[in-house]
Amino acid sequence: MNFEHIEHINDILPYIKDEKSILVMNKVAPNGHPYTVIDYVVVTESTFGGDGPRLECRGIAFDGISGKIIRRPLHKFFNYGEKLGVHQFIDLSRRHFLLPKLDGSMIAPMIVGDMLYWGTRAGVTDIGERVREWLTYGETNQADYIGFAVEMIAIGYTPIFEYIGPDNRIVLRYEKRNLILTQMRDMISGAYLTYDQMCYFADRYSIPVNRPLEASHASMDSIVEYVKPLQGEEGLVVWTNYDFIKIKADEYLKIHRAKDTLQFEKNVLKVVLSGQEDDLIAVLPPDDARAVRAYADAVNRSILGISLQLQLWVDLHTKGKSRKDIAMEILGGGMKIFSPVLFKMLDGKDPMITITDYLLTFTSSENKVEQIRNYITAKWHSIILEEA
Repeated sequence: MNFEHIEHINDILPYIKDEKSILVMNKVAPNGHPYTVIDYVVVTESTFGGDGPRLECRGIAFDGISGKIIRRPLHKFFNYGEKLGVHQFIDLSRRHFLLPKLDGSMIAPMIVGDMLYWGTRAGVTDIGERVREWLTYGETNQADYIGFAVEMIAIGYTPIFEYIGPDNRIVLRYEKRNLILTQMRDMISGAYLTYDQMCYFADRYSIPVNRPLEASHASMDSIVEYVKPLQGEEGLVVWTNYDFIKIKADEYLKIHRAKDTLQFEKNVLKVVLSGQEDDLIAVLPPDDARAVRAYADAVNRSILGISLQLQLWVDLHTKGKSRKDIAMEILGGGMKIFSPVLFKMLDGKDPMITITDYLLTFTSSENKVEQIRNYITAKWHSIILEEA
């Protein structure tokens, strides 16, 4: 696969100027030096269509003063079957490697001004700072990460790592921290070092490298059949000297989709109000499962409290009054937000079911959820922090 020659930010800006799914983020490093990161935020049909330079918009970084490239992480590569025709570049008759797909955060170091930073796709972030602290104070088994990164950057390469550990859980749980080298890339040409070349440089500094499986497969279909039933693993990356392709295990995808639900309270609230939290909990890791259970219990207590409050209001405000007078009191008082529920209760509907159905109408957005915050006393993000 041929990559674009990129030396300066102006080599890529013309290709993305009209693409709203790709952001050009001007930032300032902790040392006060400006830099720019270009990264996609969502994937649409147009994000990676058209010209090749868009595939580079995955955390590529430039100096904020000179505009020169200072980091070139992995280009965007795809899951098997995700993009039509991508697998045709994977020629298994040539030398290739099957590498474990590590479930962590990509870390690509860069020198901003005169300082080395361990950046994620978004640049200098909290995760990168945790990496720096671990490299400074943690147990790295004599690996000279800093010396390695400085030398590789000096000769024009971006080393690309995966940071895994208990403090950086995505789906899989790793008991120990590690920073594993996965690729090395020429910043200007975009060419990747071969696996053997990468290992040569890494071994000089005792840097751990993502080691391939000792397995042989004659076809992509055979590899897919091997990966799909794997448990406790994300999957594999098929690497030739021309391109990569990801294949993920079915169990991992199922858990990842479930965890995606947890990103927004509206999603979790909808699951709970629909009575489907047990199905969600069944596929989640223990910590997340406990958080969902705690949130569901708090929501159900809130619904019971609302039910008792509304029933008390009905008992106190409806005796001996006409339907019209009751309606005027409902719409003109503090219970207006629950007027649809009160009217149905007056018609003999079950308050718990009616309240639940009504609250479901507030799960279309985060702003809608906030409209009922005073009545749903639980707050999803608070529970996530407590459980973390």
